[in-house]
Amino acid sequence: MGGGIIMGMPMGLSKGWVDYGIEKCKDSYKTLSTIRSAESKCNIMPPNPNPYKFEILDIFEKNNYTVVKVHYVGCTNFEGIKILLFEGNIKDEILKLNALDPHFMENGKFTLLARFRPDEKGWKFLNMLLQKEIE
Repeated sequence: MGGGIIMGMPMGLSKGWVDYGIEKCKDSYKTLSTIRSAESKCNIMPPNPNPYKFEILDIFEKNNYTVVKVHYVGCTNFEGIKILLFEGNIKDEILKLNALDPHFMENGKFTLLARFRPDEKGWKFLNMLLQKEIE
């Protein structure tokens, strides 16, 4: 898959959405210390994005950042589309993930720096940020 332009950004690879199921979800939390139970984490209902039901629509690296355009199946706000900005060139690692949580977390493996609206204004702000040298 490839080619084309969406909101001025090149389209990338698509992983295709996968439903890893509630049991797989619960298994992933067995070794984590969490405040909420695995049951509440895995039974995510719309409009909230389920990190286990996602499709990567576009992904690219620029200036030591990785931008991911993700569709969260079943999420209802902005038709389930999220634009995520991560620190580091981690495209290959993100493409291997079974779960991609669009929320800011202090203990996550990858550092989510920002989320942008999946519209023309969001892409414009993202492009402005990527043009700047950030220390």
